[in-house]
Amino acid sequence: MTPEEKYRLIRAIPHIMLLADGDATVPKSFNVFRTKLVNVGRLQKLFKQYPYVPVIGDMAITLTVILARAPHYEDEKEHYWGYANTTDSSLKFRYSLAQKWKGFREAHIDWVSSFTSAASILKQTEFSKEPDHAEFCKDVKEVVIAGFILVRDMTCAITENSVWKFTHPVDNEKLAAANIDPDTCGEYERVVRHNYSKPELAVLVDTITMIKSISAQLLENEAMLSPVIRLALHSEMQVSC
Repeated sequence: MTPEEKYRLIRAIPHIMLLADGDATVPKSFNVFRTKLVNVGRLQKLFKQYPYVPVIGDMAITLTVILARAPHYEDEKEHYWGYANTTDSSLKFRYSLAQKWKGFREAHIDWVSSFTSAASILKQTEFSKEPDHAEFCKDVKEVVIAGFILVRDMTCAITENSVWKFTHPVDNEKLAAANIDPDTCGEYERVVRHNYSKPELAVLVDTITMIKSISAQLLENEAMLSPVIRLALHSEMQVSC
């Protein structure tokens, strides 16, 4: 699953519910919030887990804002779906890149060690289609896949962190504390330029560096890895057949 695929379906759900919901002024019209055809409890958990999702570039949406447009939506039950302007600390924790950075750093060190070791062996070993070499190729393939997964996870974490910043711009009080005139501060500056502390910027830059590091190593060794991965996949296909 790519970062784009992760949010694609979540982003579509409130729009689908909005389209499916009937006219509240018409008796017995379809109520998407009460019908047994929809597992509302499961959707509510999903909305609370991902209340803010990316759209494209620096654009983000709040799911409950879209859902609130549905005719049968009840404002007094908003807490079941997650609040549009919540600053809940546990939710902020889930969107925070800083909270995930240490795990990414450790995973990156482990991956670099595994990949460097595998690449070194490949460079010293003549390519062969013998069973022993095919088994080693499978191990190399798993290391490469682990690199892709780590890049994906870090990319998703950066995206989610950015979405939180886009939907929670810095307030006037914090701007004043930083000797910045709120009246001259544009909206984009509030969500980007002045919305990251120095530690947060350091974590963001380091995470991007790790993504670039893995990508560069995979691209640099693409010619060597391609036949190895093809052999691994061929060997696995033969076993499954």
